[in-house]
Amino acid sequence: MSGPVVAIVGGGPAGLRLASLLAAGGARPVVYDRFSPGGELMSLGVLEGVDGRPAVLGADLATDLLEAALDAGVEVKFEEVTELRRAGDGWSLAADGGEARADAVVLATGGEHGEVPVPHRAELVGQGISFCAGCDGPMFAGRPVAVIGDGPWDAGDAALLGEHAAAVHLVVARPEAAAGDGVVVHAGARPTAILEEGGAVRGLRLETAAGAQLEIEAAGVFVSAATRPRAALAGGLAGLDGEGRIEVDAGLRTAAPGLYAVGDVRAGAAGGVVAALRDAEQAASTILADAGVPDPGGAETKGSA
Repeated sequence: MSGPVVAIVGGGPAGLRLASLLAAGGARPVVYDRFSPGGELMSLGVLEGVDGRPAVLGADLATDLLEAALDAGVEVKFEEVTELRRAGDGWSLAADGGEARADAVVLATGGEHGEVPVPHRAELVGQGISFCAGCDGPMFAGRPVAVIGDGPWDAGDAALLGEHAAAVHLVVARPEAAAGDGVVVHAGARPTAILEEGGAVRGLRLETAAGAQLEIEAAGVFVSAATRPRAALAGGLAGLDGEGRIEVDAGLRTAAPGLYAVGDVRAGAAGGVVAALRDAEQAASTILADAGVPDPGGAETKGSA
């Protein structure tokens, strides 16, 4: 290929789909991800209406997106990018494997786990406190669990845990909430303490909507809080909004020439997998146009979600 080199930092749904579209358009995308690609997909259960499918497991969609990128000739590096700076008309990246150059850079870094919304001992994370229902749910088969955090995926996490746990308690501050069969919803409630015994979680204390104190048995407490954007690489290069997300224009360009942002890390993101895939389509068209590469058939029409 002789097209522009595009470094994509983050191998979640937006980053992987974008890489495939750019490769199809004649660019040379390189995906950097410090862990295995897939991003938030690896912690999600069944997704409905994504990528034209009635239902698909998050992990299966991640595998499909990665295989599509590799089949398109995308280079994937399991490295963390620690610094980003301008280098002439392009960019220089400092990664675990050393310095790299790119004509353009896309930040698809997503977000990190939100805070546990109740005081706890740090060592309980992994000993009953978890941020990943899809990963850790099977370990609590036959035991009761609770979901807290009021995040965008809390009802889905509760439903997923219901496939394994003996009972699932969904604790949400919003006055009206619904969940699947077998999930006990504590609407209008807030958690006040994680109960432990012998270095492991044994339950949760909460304050009900009526102001009463209630203790529920739970061997696991799953935190489904809204994520915080991983926007550190954009520091000093692009503007951030009040939530710390990267500001972009309609084409997903930042204020820095050749620097773009897609997915949950960018300001105005709708959130969710479908929105991330649409961002990838928009960014592919923008990047190819900015680089003067003819768009073969319109990147925005490929892989439509």
